[in-house]
Amino acid sequence: MPSRLKQLRMAKELTQDEAARAVGISRPFFTQLERGSRSPSFDVAVRIARFFNVPVERVFLPMSVAIGNVEGQEPAAPGEGAA
Repeated sequence: MPSRLKQLRMAKELTQDEAARAVGISRPFFTQLERGSRSPSFDVAVRIARFFNVPVERVFLPMSVAIGNVEGQEPAAPGEGAA
């Protein structure tokens, strides 16, 4: 399954080079971010999230992590949820 970053890039129909230039990083670094082999600095993470108009956690949290609206769901109230 493609990374969220790759999904966002593909949804905008951008090449890796175009997306990398838009956020001010190199294409090789962007590729590494898509593959998950590197992690961005906070500044780069924010620039990427702003470019794609999504919260930082929507781009960089593992897909298995679901907190609040990250997966389109409201957070459970205290005391609710699986027991």
